Amino acid sequence: MSDGKPDDDALNLEIRKFLKKVGITSQREMERAIYGAVERGQLGVDGTVHARVTLELPELGKTVVIEGDLALA
Repeated sequence: MSDGKPDDDALNLEIRKFLKKVGITSQREMERAIYGAVERGQLGVDGTVHARVTLELPELGKTVVIEGDLALA
């Protein structure tokens, strides 16, 4: 950090590690919720589920919401 900026490679690696953790955990939780809802009859196998993820960087005052629909068929 000699030039007053974060090391690009180190920052990229840290972000990738975090996103891998987010991706694996998110997929697992989404699958559990969807399969459970289908088993309980709350959701049809040809349904659609709306998903929303909120990314927060509290120290930076940054919040980003990412949304999309998941088609089950």
